[in-house]
Amino acid sequence: MPVGGRGRLFVKLAIGLLVVGLIAWNLDFRDQVVLADGRLIKGGQLRIASDAVVVANGVRFPFADTVVTRVPTGLSVKTRGQDSVLTPQVSFEGGVTIVEVSRSMPTAFDLRQLRQTDAGTKPIRVIPEAKTGFNSTLSKLADARWVSAIALGFMALAYVAGALRWSLLLDAQGLGVGFSAALRLTFIGFFFNNVMPGITGGDLVKAVMIAKEHPKHRAQAVGTVIVDRIIGLVVLGLIAGVVILSDLTRYRDAAMTVALFLGAALAGVVCFLSRRVRRALRLDVILKKLPVSGMLEKLDEAFRMYRAQKGHVVVAFLLSIVSHVGNIGAIYCFGMAIGLDERAGIEGSPIIAYLATVPVALIVSSIPLLPGGWGVGEMAFAYFFRSVGVWSVDLSVALSVTQRTATLLWSLLGGWWFLTHRSAVNDAINQASSEDAPGVS
Repeated sequence: MPVGGRGRLFVKLAIGLLVVGLIAWNLDFRDQVVLADGRLIKGGQLRIASDAVVVANGVRFPFADTVVTRVPTGLSVKTRGQDSVLTPQVSFEGGVTIVEVSRSMPTAFDLRQLRQTDAGTKPIRVIPEAKTGFNSTLSKLADARWVSAIALGFMALAYVAGALRWSLLLDAQGLGVGFSAALRLTFIGFFFNNVMPGITGGDLVKAVMIAKEHPKHRAQAVGTVIVDRIIGLVVLGLIAGVVILSDLTRYRDAAMTVALFLGAALAGVVCFLSRRVRRALRLDVILKKLPVSGMLEKLDEAFRMYRAQKGHVVVAFLLSIVSHVGNIGAIYCFGMAIGLDERAGIEGSPIIAYLATVPVALIVSSIPLLPGGWGVGEMAFAYFFRSVGVWSVDLSVALSVTQRTATLLWSLLGGWWFLTHRSAVNDAINQASSEDAPGVS
């Protein structure tokens, strides 16, 4: 690796590890309860009895299905299948146990012994101060194996649709390699994005490998990888944008991010594809003055070729929708498994909240500081889920970690293909890691 490449890798790793460290610092890994007298007990294996209840106006509501929120006239108690009940106060009853750090046997309490507190959610929720830590949150996945299996199925759908999209874009440029080859190269790209540290991203490896197979059309081959990524991100933003329009007030933070992203994407598309705008901005002249101008001009030509391939582009957009439905569906299933739903503070429909926030978090997490976007993605999930009522950083980060871990496991399939095509991949890595990537010019 060139000296400059090592320096860039060091800076990326340093920033990425700093972000990961800040996130870990703010996580509570252990479970905890706070008693009415203020004593804090930390441990693990926090369990609230299945027969626990919320008592309001003499009526007992199941604890797991009931949400208590603070309103101007008192407290509002809402349980599934029933209208809200207004009451001046509530009590929580039922058993709660926690295994203390200093003891091997669980300590038992009654929920009435725990302090009532206002959770930092909007609207403000009243809860007994018992909190599941990061470790226990992840352990819930073991109790929801079928949900996790469905999530992995959604991810498979996303990857197949994504490979079909890229195969279609290659075919539009006359570079058809077939679906199986596109799928193989896609997973090799995943492997380098999510598993292998370094400045050589999976997209760049894919680009160089496909360029080597079509030496007379290298710019077009590389252009398909870039266009494939752009279409995927734009459709992700559009999905979030459509849902956000249903409630701009609730999804204000996500709306601002999506508007900025889609605005920038639209400006880029207009600049590259509109002949009038190109002439007004003298884009062709600017490209010639930039470094590696020859490569940029060839890529520009490749992008403009899709102007005459509207049918392929439309189908690529549709396949992107399928791919993102698979990704968001997987994250939704993981979220339900760990309890990131109404009980965690999500306002309104959880499905709508996921459709509005997950795409934006994924767009932000595409910033490649560490392999797979670790660190940035966790911050994005915590921030945007907080904007819809989830103030538990542990839950949001656990969801991001779960999704990334599942992605990493799928990426190992690319590792298998990497080992079976090691010579070709290593050649591509050597070219992609060079200063000027001569194999793509």
